[in-house]
Amino acid sequence: MATASKDSIEIRFPSRSEYVGVVRLAVSGIAQRCNFTMDEIEDLKIAVTEACSNAVIHGYNGKVGDIVVRLMPKKN
Repeated sequence: MATASKDSIEIRFPSRSEYVGVVRLAVSGIAQRCNFTMDEIEDLKIAVTEACSNAVIHGYNGKVGDIVVRLMPKKN
């Protein structure tokens, strides 16, 4: 598991499908503030939606648990 930097942003939500859109919107907004291109943001939204949906469906065998999305700046 990667160690979060002090600049990381963590989104924790219950493993319910109704929260996937909220996370997608939050990640999209953060990416926009980080000057991602519109194409990059659209790709990111698809990836986040697929990853979170898979975690909701397969992560807890039908039970509710926490899903964590962590965003960390990339250093060049």
